Amino acid sequence: MKLIYFFDRLSFKQKIIFGLLLLSVIFTLGMGYMLYEFTKISQLSKNIIEKQRPIIEYSATAQESARSALSYLHNFLLDNKSLNMEDYVTTIDKLNNSLDTLLDYAKQPDFDISVRELERAKEISEEINMHAFEIKKINANFELNHPVINAAASALNPLALEYLGLLNSIIEEHKELNLPKNILVELANMRHSWTQLLSHLRVTLATRQGTEFINIGTYLKINKQQLDNLKRTKIDFGLEGLERLDEIRKEYTLQLDKMIADFDKKIWRQDANIMTTKVMPLFEELKIYLDNFSNIQQRNQKRADRLLSSQLNVAQYSYIALIIISMVMAFVISSFITLGLRKPLVTLVDATKEVAQGNLDTKIIVAGHDEITHLAQAFNEMISKLQLSQSALITARDVAEHANKVKSDFLTKMSHELRTPLNAILGFAQVLSLELQNDSANIDSKNVDNIIKSGWHLLDLVEELLDLSQIENDTIFIKKEKKDILYLVEDCIEIVRIMAVEQSMQINTNLNKDFTYYANVDPVRFKQVILNLLTNALKYNSENGMIDVKCDLVGEKIVRISIYDQGDGLTLEERTEVFDAFERLDADEKSIDGIGVGLNIAKNLIELMDGEIGVDSEKGKGSCFWVEMPIIETVERQNIKEENNIVAVHEKTTHDSRKVLYIEDDEFNLELVRDIFSVMRPEIILLEAVTAEIGLDILNNESVDLILMDLNLPGMSGQEAFDKLKVNERTMNIPVVAVSADAVQSSIESVKQQGFKKYVTKPLNIDDFLSVVDSFLDSAECNALSESEV
Repeated sequence: MKLIYFFDRLSFKQKIIFGLLLLSVIFTLGMGYMLYEFTKISQLSKNIIEKQRPIIEYSATAQESARSALSYLHNFLLDNKSLNMEDYVTTIDKLNNSLDTLLDYAKQPDFDISVRELERAKEISEEINMHAFEIKKINANFELNHPVINAAASALNPLALEYLGLLNSIIEEHKELNLPKNILVELANMRHSWTQLLSHLRVTLATRQGTEFINIGTYLKINKQQLDNLKRTKIDFGLEGLERLDEIRKEYTLQLDKMIADFDKKIWRQDANIMTTKVMPLFEELKIYLDNFSNIQQRNQKRADRLLSSQLNVAQYSYIALIIISMVMAFVISSFITLGLRKPLVTLVDATKEVAQGNLDTKIIVAGHDEITHLAQAFNEMISKLQLSQSALITARDVAEHANKVKSDFLTKMSHELRTPLNAILGFAQVLSLELQNDSANIDSKNVDNIIKSGWHLLDLVEELLDLSQIENDTIFIKKEKKDILYLVEDCIEIVRIMAVEQSMQINTNLNKDFTYYANVDPVRFKQVILNLLTNALKYNSENGMIDVKCDLVGEKIVRISIYDQGDGLTLEERTEVFDAFERLDADEKSIDGIGVGLNIAKNLIELMDGEIGVDSEKGKGSCFWVEMPIIETVERQNIKEENNIVAVHEKTTHDSRKVLYIEDDEFNLELVRDIFSVMRPEIILLEAVTAEIGLDILNNESVDLILMDLNLPGMSGQEAFDKLKVNERTMNIPVVAVSADAVQSSIESVKQQGFKKYVTKPLNIDDFLSVVDSFLDSAECNALSESEV
């Protein structure tokens, strides 16, 4: 009880210090005992190792010496020159010294080594030494007792060298004379067969065995056949040519046959017989004894391991006991420490969980004056401030979400609503331009062209706002395809080049056209980015400036497209702001059009395609905007352009009273299409309906070749009308083209997947619109002709 009262009076810090000191004392005593036990084990191990070390060393020396002695004898038998007695004697002495030392250890009672086996090993060593000197004596007298080899060498070597020298001279002299290739090959083969003959003869004389004479005879026959082949070619090889070679070969053959006869009578391998029948069995027996010594060492090692294991078990049990005691003491100490801390800490943890779940009304009531009490008070103050902050954040979040939703809805609706009047403005302006072009009167159409340019510019601004809205709402549609990056860039350059000429600027390209770089990109969106960078280079360039477009590889898997201009350049601060939305820097001062969202959209589009965009610039030295895309494949360019996805504009064709139904509720849009057909396709009969219901009634009474349908219709929607068309046998095969002011890519893809043949966005580009109409009418006409032929 006194101990508990003592702990209660301590502060949290004092309790921790006291507990750590007590545990330190326990661990110090335990580790001291463990150190004592391990010292005993270390000394025991040292004694065993010291006792076994000489046995291991001398056993290894004996085995190595035996192997070396055997190697010397083998080399001597193969070499046939002389036995290096100094090295051999040194090796045998080392073997005998090792055996003598092991014999001394074997006579001591502490070592389990067989004295009888060691004495037999000594006897074997002496017998091997005796046979080695016998082999040496036989080889020393070999040249005196058997002069056949010397005589053969004296007779054959000059002939062989003369033959080979003459053959080499013929080859060298005729190498530059443009002899037929088969002749040069035959000469080279003759040299090869002769050198192989000499090689086998050297082996025969060195080993003093007649088995190689078969190979010598084979190569001699091959050489004769090769020589006969060359004779039949009737080529003159000089004074000392093939005839002299034939004479040398015949003389060589006679001398060789004589040597073979003497060789079979006199030469035999007595030294090899001694080695095989006497020396090798002795070495095998010696190996057995030396292996036994190794086995003895292993047994001694196992005995030492058992001793060490028993001592380690004692140390292990002591260590386990120390761990158990330490754990018990740690538990007791921690129990005392946590006795006064657990309850307030649990209360604090529970309160924290409540706050994490969103309950900010939680309060903690803790009595006392220690650190936990101060923590609880700070926690309560934090909760009070969080309540105020949360209320303000909720209000701000609601306002921001509402504002963002209103902005997105406004931009989407504005895009749709602006496209409808723009369709009428641009459409009628294009019709007016076409009428003026067809009018025989010389009327200036400049004002009409300005209307068209301004209308398309306004449409570009609407497109940018719509893209920005989709990016912010994460609803923009990216359709990746495997495309040639350089081909897309070249298309963009050709589009902008006309604008550059009008502004007296020059576009220089340095694209690596030897290779085709394929990447996964949305071709439309990628071209949108490149066109934005190119048009910006035109806008912000100096007067009569140049634009450079380059392609470089960054590593092996990244291609960089760089667009350089000669404008004013950007400061470091401007480079960090240039990709922000609605950031125009000094564009307003220079009267440059735009709303400042193009680069922001480009950055987001490139990142959605797993690429990277950036700028390098210095004030007064122009700018370089670059795009990097990962490459999935690189191949050599075949100078065959990729198929263009842009549909070519059809020439004006004549259709024999083809009927087109246009379902549209806007009067201006109906009138626009009516005027387009009357001016450009007067042969087409246009049927009109302001609602889907009226259109379906017309189709019940009329046969049409193509249906143009607005999607946003009063009453029944365009999609609902399309579904009814596809279940009616009368109308299910008529192609339906959607005509809508909704330019959101996801909407376009959704409509196409539902079965519409094509999707045309407003405002209409007359050439593109007529191209779509003509393609379907031409297809319908071809089908009609095919049916009539049948």
